[in-house]
Amino acid sequence: MKALSEERWREISDILLSENDVDEENTKRTIIDPIILDLGWSLFGRGVHKEYKIRVGSKDEKVDYALVLEGSPKILLEAKKLRHELTDSDAKQVLSYGRIEGVRWCVLSNGKTWRFFNSEWGFSPDKALFRTFVLDPNYDPPEDLSLLSKSLVEEGGLDREAKRSLFDIRIKTLLSERLDELRKDVHSKARNILFKQLREEMPHVTRKRVLEAVESLLRVSLAEEETDVRPPGPTVTATSSGGPLSELPDGLVAVLPGKPSGVEWMNRFYAWGYVRIGRTPDYFALYVSSPVHGIQYLAEVDRVIDPAAPDSPVKDQYQDDSTHKPGKKVILFKKGSLRRLPSEIPLGKKTRGQIQSLRYCTLENLRKARTMDDLW
Repeated sequence: MKALSEERWREISDILLSENDVDEENTKRTIIDPIILDLGWSLFGRGVHKEYKIRVGSKDEKVDYALVLEGSPKILLEAKKLRHELTDSDAKQVLSYGRIEGVRWCVLSNGKTWRFFNSEWGFSPDKALFRTFVLDPNYDPPEDLSLLSKSLVEEGGLDREAKRSLFDIRIKTLLSERLDELRKDVHSKARNILFKQLREEMPHVTRKRVLEAVESLLRVSLAEEETDVRPPGPTVTATSSGGPLSELPDGLVAVLPGKPSGVEWMNRFYAWGYVRIGRTPDYFALYVSSPVHGIQYLAEVDRVIDPAAPDSPVKDQYQDDSTHKPGKKVILFKKGSLRRLPSEIPLGKKTRGQIQSLRYCTLENLRKARTMDDLW
């Protein structure tokens, strides 16, 4: 579903690109109001109540917006000025309003960053967080914005998406918390089995040496077979042509999001597109969305080119691709450098839902990262 009209997105992009300090009222008037309107809510009827009163103790508080269906608020939205950095205190404020009013969905936004919370999931913002996305003027508006559309809320689409996401969020969080323990268990079991077999052939081998070899060679994937997004054809691994990550020099990594279906495109053209990018990074890393939710591929970057360039692998078909827009480029990989990481780098508590557009990190941070929180 297209969240915003092209004209609306151009207007909002101009504001996001501006260096002017936009106060809260103008953030609401020039960004949030138009978005709500484009998403099907009437700003002038019964669908949107501005400055919605909420009784807190002995006094009345006001939330900036209540999106209402059949006379009942379904979403509470608290707005901040554009340059304001959203905090846990801001999130607790709107979550408390949701719990008092019995409203499940609470949204916090400064116009650029949007955070969705489910007040039934927990009292802390960390546990209640459902989705975060950022409006980046260099990209099309994220599809997640359409979760706020009136039609989707009416048909229960937001609630259905939340049920699916809650499982993914919880299992990723729990696995992240216990990953070291699980790896140790697997390493220990492998060590004991291999030590017993090797000892018969090599009487002087030690458990320590076997464990070191196991830890070096064994990589544990916690994904089930149906969540594996390896493309057909040659498998790219951490030890494919180009060597393991530890042998690569440090450099700038462009981290970009993609769906599992995009992996086949990447493998086919040995490139990634289409993106707005102002500089040539040393490396490209792909964050694969649901059901993986982690960085799964890395490649060394050869160059960044226009899709119409004579040596572009997509020069004959890019114009028929709906994801291409004027100004977007193609990132070409160095021959033989694309590799699938031994185990994906999962989302962390801070990065959950935030990988919607281009971000940069260093290869050194990527090498050491346990979760994507360690990248930035």
